[in-house]
Amino acid sequence: MRSSGRGRRHGALPRARSGRRIRVPGGGARPRRGRRPAPPTLPELAGRTVLIAGLFPASVPDPATVMAALAAELAARGAVVAGSHVQRRGVSRGGVRAMSRPLSATTVLGSGKLRALAAERAATEAAAVIFSNRLTGRQRVHLAAALGCPVLDRTDLMPRSAPAAPDADGA
Repeated sequence: MRSSGRGRRHGALPRARSGRRIRVPGGGARPRRGRRPAPPTLPELAGRTVLIAGLFPASVPDPATVMAALAAELAARGAVVAGSHVQRRGVSRGGVRAMSRPLSATTVLGSGKLRALAAERAATEAAAVIFSNRLTGRQRVHLAAALGCPVLDRTDLMPRSAPAAPDADGA
């Protein structure tokens, strides 16, 4: 038996016979939007100990070169790289389509690799952990809480363009 289309659709608010929407407690409420975390400020890295980490899919043949380039960039800024952690994501973990996604939506890394990174951070007393992957605000918050230090990504190391100076006309 086929419906005439007057039934309730999935996710739709119930309607009265007149066609007006009926307010239901908790129904139809928009999801709350959380405050976006402030963009991280780049701590002074000169003379500080840092750790580097990254998640690489199997399609990246040699993650060591990417990590070495990141370590060289940090060394040029005066930071001391105490160690690096590489998490690989193979085809066996979710198939080819999932290879470019993080292992965890909140921490990028798997739980075991995160525990190892936290243990090394505590042992070396690293001032920050820098990821080669781009991180979301949510990932930064969760990683900073788990590691107990500021968490940055490679894009934070890039120089930001300065605001344009006003013209002589004042325009």
